[in-house]
Formats: sequence, structure tokens, C-alpha cells
Amino acid sequence: MITKDIYICFEGNIADIENLIKQKYIEVKAAGGLVINAENEALFIYRSGFWDLPKGHVEQDESFEETALREVEEETGLTSMKLVKELTVTKHFYYNKGRWEVKMTKWFLMITNESNELSPQLSEGIEKAEWISASQLDQVLLNSFRSVRESIGFSEVFNVKH
Repeated sequence: MITKDIYICFEGNIADIENLIKQKYIEVKAAGGLVINAENEALFIYRSGFWDLPKGHVEQDESFEETALREVEEETGLTSMKLVKELTVTKHFYYNKGRWEVKMTKWFLMITNESNELSPQLSEGIEKAEWISASQLDQVLLNSFRSVRESIGFSEVFNVKH
């Protein structure tokens, strides 16, 4: 996996940096979820050769919480989740359809007692939706996006009370 780090050295305040970025990038808002089931497993999707968490774009007049719940359902077939708390916010930059974008994703911790078979959203290129145990997590994270690997507090969410 190829990763590139970007370090910005800038004298000034954070608002100046944010304004500079907004001039160059289109901001895309998204939300997603880390879902933990009653067996203390985390829900992951596999798409384009990487393990990821379900997430997607915020639609007009939709809250981040509503987006996270909808996207988990659409991408995995899971229908009964409860939001516990917001985990973190990640931002990543990418080139899409002739323009640079910065995707700001709000991540939420969710729980479920549902044990139905998962149904990956094939039309979105999702090949698998699987429950991953704590003992499998390190291996899965080796083949995941850096923002997921380093930003989501996996150690604090396993063993969450249902």
C-alpha cells in the first residue's frame, strides 16, 4: 500500500490555513459508523482491495447521525443500530472527477444486537461485509486506510455495553 504524508509548515493561525485549503479544495461531508455487535465484533466492509468502515455522503437536509445510520444500512444490510456517541472526525484529500476534494467524515460508535446475515452493497463496489473480532483486528487494519487505522479508537470501543 502506498501512503504519502503531507506536512504543512505555516506561520499564522489555524483559520488562515483552513481558508487557504477551502480556496483549493471542494469540501465533501460524510458520516460513518463503527458498529459493535453483542459478540463484541466490529463491522467492516471490503472494497477496492481495502478494509473500511461503512460511510457515505451527507444528503441535503440530513444530519450526520442520520447519514451514518443510513449508510451502514445501505452498505451492509444491517437495519437495527443504536448510536452511542461520536468517535472522531477525519479529513482526507483526493482527486475526483477533475477536481480536488477534502472529505470531512464524522464517525460514530454504534451498537447492535442484530445477527442477521450481512448483505454488502455490490452496486457500490463493496465485495464483503463482515464482523471482525478483536483478535482479527490488527490483521484487518494492516490493509485499511490510514485514517481508519490511526483515527478510530478501536481499543476504547471493544467491550462496549449493549
